[in-house]
Amino acid sequence: MFQDTLSWIHGRHSLRFGGGLSRAQNNQSKYIPGAYSIFLNYPGLLLGQAPLNPFETIDLAGIFGYHWRTWDSSLYAQDDI
Repeated sequence: MFQDTLSWIHGRHSLRFGGGLSRAQNNQSKYIPGAYSIFLNYPGLLLGQAPLNPFETIDLAGIFGYHWRTWDSSLYAQDDI
């Protein structure tokens, strides 16, 4: 991570400039995506009138590794009079 600010005062103005740069990474060796359930009476489930047991449950199983890398940056300028 790198960030810095530069301040400059000129008359009634107080100027500030700055920014930053950071590198982020997320390593996940095993990733299992979500699953879903099917209910026969979905509106009744929302109203609390249907049994809570799902008709069918499907798990979208899979093992996927991911290694995310990203750069984040920011800049700003501010003038206080």
